[in-house]
This record gives sequence, C-alpha cells and structure tokens, in this order.
Amino acid sequence: MAVQFLISILLCQFITISKETEIVHSCREKNEILDWFIIYKLNQIANNTAGLFNGKRFVFINSSAKLSSSSFWILSENDIDVEESFLRSSLKSFYSSSKADKVETLVIMYNNWPPYARKSLTTHSTKGVFMRKNGNSAMWMIHNIPSFPDHRKFHWPEYATKQAHIIFCLTLPYDTFFQWVSQIAYENPLIYFHNVPKTERTNVVNSLLYGKGVIAEPNYRFSNSLKTVGGERLFWFSKLAESDMDIYQLIGKIDNATFRFWEKSDEAHQKLDDICSRYLSVKRIYGNIYLFLNNPEQIVHENYKIGINCSELVSELEIQLCKKWKSVDLPSNSCPREDYLWKLMFYRFGTGPGIKNNDDASKWIIQLNGKKIWCFGSLPREENQILCSGGMICMQNEKIWKAFDASIKFTKTESCI
Repeated sequence: MAVQFLISILLCQFITISKETEIVHSCREKNEILDWFIIYKLNQIANNTAGLFNGKRFVFINSSAKLSSSSFWILSENDIDVEESFLRSSLKSFYSSSKADKVETLVIMYNNWPPYARKSLTTHSTKGVFMRKNGNSAMWMIHNIPSFPDHRKFHWPEYATKQAHIIFCLTLPYDTFFQWVSQIAYENPLIYFHNVPKTERTNVVNSLLYGKGVIAEPNYRFSNSLKTVGGERLFWFSKLAESDMDIYQLIGKIDNATFRFWEKSDEAHQKLDDICSRYLSVKRIYGNIYLFLNNPEQIVHENYKIGINCSELVSELEIQLCKKWKSVDLPSNSCPREDYLWKLMFYRFGTGPGIKNNDDASKWIIQLNGKKIWCFGSLPREENQILCSGGMICMQNEKIWKAFDASIKFTKTESCI
C-alpha cells in the first residue's frame, strides 16, 4: 500500500513537471525546438533577385543533435522570410496566437530603427525580441536588422536586403526575465512594442519599458550566470553611454587572450586603435570572411577521393582549386574530381560565400586561443560610439567557434605598434 502511495506521488510529480516544462516560446526550425541558432544572412550582390546572393539567402548553425560538432555552416534551402524559416517558426507562437493569448504573452521588442521609421532614432543600436508565456522557457532573439520585427505581422524589411546580418536566438529558462531586464537596461534599448502583464511590472521593469534609464555605478555590467535551457553558459556585457568606455575591452573579464574583431570598414568614422596589451589583444579583421559549408578536408576525404591530374588542367579556376587542395591528403599531383557538384560546392562554399567588411552590418569577435569564445555585439569600435550604450553576448561553444574561426582564415590584421 505504501509503495502504491509513493508511486502515485511520483506520478503526480511527473505530470506536474511535464505541464510546467511545456515549451511555448523558443528558438525553432519548423517544429523542432532548438536551444540556440545562429543565422548569417548573406548580402545582395548587384541587385540580384534570385540565387545565392539575392539578399535573402542564408547559412546557419544550430544546437540540433543532427549537426555534428565538426559541421560548419549549412546552406538554407529557402529565403529567410518563407513560412517555415527559422525566423517565422520562432516568432509564429506570437503571430499566430489569439488576441487573448497575445494579451497573456510577455513580449518586448526593441530596435533603434523601429518598423516603419525612416531612419535610426537613437545611437543606442541594440536590437532584439524577448518573449515568454506559460511554460518553462523564454525566447531571446538578438539581431542587427533595421525595422524588424513588426509586432503586427511578419514582414521582412527591404532595408535589410543589401547588407549581411546575423540573428542569434537563445532559448532561456522561464524565470530569467527579471535578470534579463536588469542587464538589458544598461543598453538603453529603444522599446517600440511591449506587452508585459501587470503581475510582472516591477519598478525596474517599468523603468525599462518607459525609457527612464538606469542610475548605477559602475556604468557597465557583466554577467556570466545566465544559461540557456540546454545549459550553455552566456557571458553578457552591457554598458551605459555614461561609462565612456570601449565595451570590447571588457572581453578580458572572460579570458585574457587574443581576439579578432569583425565589423564594417567605414572610413567616414574614426576607428579605435587595436588593443595590444600584454594580457589582451583585440585586432580588427580586414578583407573577406568565407562561410565554409563543412570542413573542407572532411568533404574531400569523404566525397572526392577520386582525383584528377593537376598537370592536365586548363581552366584558371581549376588551377587555383588544385593549389588550394594540394595540402589535403590526396594522391600525389591530384585534386578533387571535376564535376558539377564539386564546382558548385567550391564556388559557393569552398572559400565562401565571401562577405566583405563593407557588405556586412554585423559586429562579432572571436577568441583565437584559450576558451574558444565567440561574441555578437551591437557597437562598432569607433570613437563616436564610446558615448553610446550597447552590449555584447558571448558563448563558449565548440560548434560556433569552429564555424567562425574557419571564416577568418584568409583575413588580415595590422601589427601592433
């Protein structure tokens, strides 16, 4: 009898946990719930409206177990704004819900260039969406897309077509909202839409929603206690404009090491000097980054073991290919076979697609040694941005690090003086 009673208690607890752990808002691809994903939307080339560089195609990596840790970027099958894309799937729980459900859903959308605004309204460039409802999770989508998202319906802004952009989505535990509010307030986000139930309206929340700002010392904040539902630890830096500091100097709080920083090369703005200290190096990357589809060496070994004789090549492109792959363990004086699939793979991902500094609105930083950290930031390293609020979110993840580390192999940096 006692055993049956104990089983009944455990069964009730299991049912309760199952109900409490229902995931409503999360990062998603179609119907698959993801702990995180990163989308790198490719830039548009020469006003193309079709093909890989139509301004809406993208590559991605995510937390799915289907993707091994050796995988790099995966090419999307469709444009970024199609019905079952990552963005629509992740935001669908809000867009498709009833009016009653929307009222009960906690939503905060922030962007210094709100939908239907003709230009940026503030210099505080942090952008994102935070959503949660009943369940055990919340979704935080960080991005650098102007005029996105519209709270009324899904709409891809044409402003965002020409430039490359990054979307970093995180599925967080349900109870992280107040911790999130306390930190995001340091970035002075321009909140253009919010729905926060009265039960959640603390003084700190109201100050955030109505732009009253934060009065605190010091004027920056670092947190390493936030984790995704899947247990990925996040390192989060936020700073107020009053701090008068370069946020990327704070990266040393994670690990004193060597970092590379990627941003638009805009000569119209005065760039900050590279950080070249004994314990911390942050150097700006110049040139093109290349988003590899997969480990090139692995692709050659697994799918292109049949080689062709390099001495018989006549095409300049083929000669370049052969030089590139000579370092790979293939039969002497040979390179991957010549066929349509190989040419297509190389043209698109053998060294790319390539993205130039000036074609990318994204700002990110990667550690070259140590803990293998990657960070997505909202502020450029410019002198006029010292007096702006902003933030940077970092993750220590092997899959993410490999993808971005491979992308900078052909870039250059300047020597420290």
